[in-house]
Amino acid sequence: MDAIPALGFEKVPRITFIHDQTAKFPTSSTCELELRLPTMHRSYSSFRDDMVEGLLGNDGFGQP
Repeated sequence: MDAIPALGFEKVPRITFIHDQTAKFPTSSTCELELRLPTMHRSYSSFRDDMVEGLLGNDGFGQP
């Protein structure tokens, strides 16, 4: 599905910020509709590079 359901989401989508200094890449929970973003980056370019790698450099849903 490429659109928001007509009656909305059962759960509200949310963004959580991860304050763990070892968390470098974004993670998500499709069951909870949650996007978890790390806060350890000291510059926008570092954040951007790790977000691009984290989002594009995966094998897909359910892969380790």
